[in-house]
Amino acid sequence: MFNNISIGVKLPLVIVLIGLISILGAEAIATANTRATIMVTGEDRLLAVAESRATEVRRELDAIRADLKGMRENPVILDAARAFVTAWQLHGPDARDELRRLYLDDNPNPQSQRLQFNGADDRSAYSLVHLRYHRFFRAKTQAQRYKDILLIAPDGRIVYSVAKTEEFGTDIDDFPVGQAGLVRAVRLVQGGTMDEVMTEFLIDPAAPGSRSAIFALPVTSPFGTVEAVLAVRVSITRIDEIMQRPAGLGRTGEAFLTDAYSGRISVLRRVAPALTGRIPAPDAERRNLGRGRQIIVQEGPNGAGIVSAHVPLDILGRYFGVYVQQARGEILAPAEVLRDKMLVEGAMVLSLVTIFGVLLARGISRPLLRVDEAMGLVASRDYLADIPDRRRNDEIGQIARRLDSFRATLLEAESYEREIAFKGAAFEQSPAALMLVDANLTIIYVNARMIAFLRAHRIALDRHVPDFTPELSIGRPLELLFPGSRSVRGRLEEAELVTEHLQLGSAHLQIDCGLIRDSLREVVGMLLSWTDITDRQKQNALSQVLETQTPLASFSPDGRLVEMNAPFRALAGPDRSLVLGTHWDHILSAWPEEPDAPQFTDWADLKSGLNGDAAFRIAPKGGQDADTARVALHRVRDIDGRLQSLILVFVPERKPSWSLVSPDLGPAWPYAAGEGRT
Repeated sequence: MFNNISIGVKLPLVIVLIGLISILGAEAIATANTRATIMVTGEDRLLAVAESRATEVRRELDAIRADLKGMRENPVILDAARAFVTAWQLHGPDARDELRRLYLDDNPNPQSQRLQFNGADDRSAYSLVHLRYHRFFRAKTQAQRYKDILLIAPDGRIVYSVAKTEEFGTDIDDFPVGQAGLVRAVRLVQGGTMDEVMTEFLIDPAAPGSRSAIFALPVTSPFGTVEAVLAVRVSITRIDEIMQRPAGLGRTGEAFLTDAYSGRISVLRRVAPALTGRIPAPDAERRNLGRGRQIIVQEGPNGAGIVSAHVPLDILGRYFGVYVQQARGEILAPAEVLRDKMLVEGAMVLSLVTIFGVLLARGISRPLLRVDEAMGLVASRDYLADIPDRRRNDEIGQIARRLDSFRATLLEAESYEREIAFKGAAFEQSPAALMLVDANLTIIYVNARMIAFLRAHRIALDRHVPDFTPELSIGRPLELLFPGSRSVRGRLEEAELVTEHLQLGSAHLQIDCGLIRDSLREVVGMLLSWTDITDRQKQNALSQVLETQTPLASFSPDGRLVEMNAPFRALAGPDRSLVLGTHWDHILSAWPEEPDAPQFTDWADLKSGLNGDAAFRIAPKGGQDADTARVALHRVRDIDGRLQSLILVFVPERKPSWSLVSPDLGPAWPYAAGEGRT
């Protein structure tokens, strides 16, 4: 393809392509290096953000642990634990139902504000203890943003709750599976397995739409006896606030916390819908919990990439993972900006290179372009065009001189080519079926019409020529298709044209033969034109039958008789002049097809009353008592649709007994009498 481009285009094109390849290559290398550098920088940034969020989460959880330990060291907590446990026991066996009724069912505040209830006025030991310590615990809960502070007796009974949730007064052994975190924490503390316990962030039984974790430790006497278990419920909201801060996340970034139990447990910002659903699956999150800092690259649902940084976090034997992720497109956005800038600058440089290439090509290729233009004129059959630069002594001059010689040769051959093309086109497009044979009477060419002709008679030809194929007739002897062709060849020496007839099955063929001579009048072949005249003979026979057997007459549009055949002339009598030119109204009477219908009054009534070429009945004028004849009147129109004539045709049936000519005009109707009127 490149070799087919002219030098005037090729030279600047090569220069432009070299410049374009250089610019694109430099841009690709620079973009790849930039993308790699920016990606490394972006991954480091995501890891730094993840480290920062993990540090904040650890600091937040450590602060809760420190606060819980401080509470345990406070003598007030020990006194409160002993007082609540003792007061519960003093309330008797109905303590659970009675106290739940007082502090849950009869609480004057809505469920979310039950902690505002300081205590019942039943003056029971429990209510007095509640009035004494509840304000302290409530203040602590609100100051530290805890969801609840719980005191659990050694037997597993929750004897105090700041928030007064449905857990208050119940035994942890009766807790459903969904609250297994609190049960596990209490059992670990009571059994002395762990001095400090933190559970996973599980679904909060008091608020199913959120998560919370339990921090628990024992409240012991100076003698080491466990007086109660102190537990605080911490909402995941405190972690969400850390994770949802936009610092370091950009437009599409997300940060969230995962654990080994539930996968992702914190709430996403959801400021970038493109990242929704692209966090690692829970199984992948659990596998990553035990690993160190790492970068995870994923493909999103629509093919866009996402880069995640993972930092592990271990709090009291609970493994968490901090994920910070961002769309790869946003990380690589600076590289895309740099690429676009380089492309714009490269396009400007390429424009200058293009201008230089065009100017250089014009200076080098202008003589070649002139010769090329002359070659184009010669190729377009302008053989009188002038060939430039023939006097040059270089290669261009040699090309010009040879082109001029070639032009002269083509000019001489054009006239001969035109003659050959005209004859060939006439032969190929001829509507006649034509065949060429050489001097040895071997078929050398047939036109498309001839092939179709042979196909039409293939069945009959197969009987005379085995395995005959119309498309493969070239190269076969003519004698196979046309027996006696050699005798025709001899007769053509004396006559210019010989016509032969050939019976092929039920078809009758006419073959017109003529000799082909060269410029020296030597015979080089023969031209045969094949015609199927079977239908023509049938039509001639049918026309002869109609002309000799059926009465026919032609009337002008105004109703005058203008022509008739022999049978109709016999009806008119021997004196033809008595009928020709005579008006219909003076010759015939007409009736519709129905026998009892009234006759047509005159010629105009007849023309307007007939529908198309419908049949009707006629009788001689004044011969109503004679037999009627059944006839049809056919309209003949010219190419513009104007009525030229009307042809009266007798419909074969029983012959009438009347004559068309009255006694005064000629002999009687020359048909047998005795038939009844129809």
